[in-house]
Formats: sequence, structure tokens, C-alpha cells
Amino acid sequence: MKENNNKNSVELCVLCGEPEAVILANGDYPTHPIPLQILANAPYIVCCDGGADAYIDRGNVPDVIIGDGDSLSENIAIVGATGKREDHTLGNISLLIDYMRTGAHVRMLTDYGIFIPCHDTCSFPSQPGQQISIINFGAHNLRGKGLVYPLSDFTNWWQGTLNESTETEFTIHAEGEYLVVINY
Repeated sequence: MKENNNKNSVELCVLCGEPEAVILANGDYPTHPIPLQILANAPYIVCCDGGADAYIDRGNVPDVIIGDGDSLSENIAIVGATGKREDHTLGNISLLIDYMRTGAHVRMLTDYGIFIPCHDTCSFPSQPGQQISIINFGAHNLRGKGLVYPLSDFTNWWQGTLNESTETEFTIHAEGEYLVVINY
């Protein structure tokens, strides 16, 4: 049987060559030895959305994950989403709320801090003096505990910026959706 697998490998090279990159889509994960071998030998793996979950579940790490994120697992860290074009930066930040609505536990990390989409009441560890901003996405009854400045039902993003933690934990009480930005 081993000899047959080697023969299939030779045939594969003739038919496909040795790809420089493999795209793993979010369909059925391959079970046949040939596509599994292609995945195992690929120098570069690009996973489409939930295909990343299947690849990671098997002990691998993709080089790139692409797609709109609609079928990824519920725990996502996004990096490299800010800078360059301001319109894309704002779009990427606002997408965090959309991902949260789908049930994803998502965070965006930048060179300066972390963006955390929230709804209703949430608490966060912090250090006294740590800079905090709250960006409102329609939440009301906004109140804070452990912050220098009181919160209100502000309607513009700038109104919730430049706050500061006074304790080793702060809490945002609200009804609705908002982003918390915690600077490092």
C-alpha cells in the first residue's frame, strides 16, 4: 500500500506540480492522502474563513486567513487593521460591532491599544492611570465605575475619548453596544 501512495504522489506532481501556495476553503476538509499531502507540503497556506478553524483544529497554523469572517470561530484577534487609509481604519473598527453581533469574541490590537466590542455591562482589568476611551454605537444609560470622568449617553465618538482608569478594574454599565479602547 505504501508503494501505491508513492505512485499517487508521483502522479500528483505530474498533474499539479508543487504549488507555491494552497488555498483551503471552508468546504469539507480533505481526507484523501493526496490533498492532505499537498496541505502538509505547502510552503504557504491561505485559509478562507472557517477553513482556518478546520486547519487549526488539526494542529496547523495558516499563513493567511481571508474572507469576511462570517464563518470563523468565535475567538478572533485582529491585527494590522489600522493606519494607512483613515476610511479603512474606521470601517475596520466599526466591523468589530458586526462581528460581536454574530457571537464572535473578537479583539482588535493596534500599536497603541486594544479595541473591545461590548454590549450591556462589562468589566475590565486595568491599572490606575491607564488611558481608556468608550465609543458609543447607540447604547444608552451609559455609566462608568473606576473612571476619572463620568459617562453619559454621548452621540459622537470623540465624546467618550480620553478617560482614565482610577482602579485595577473599571466597569461600563450600559444598555446597548459600544467599543472600549484600552491603551497599553
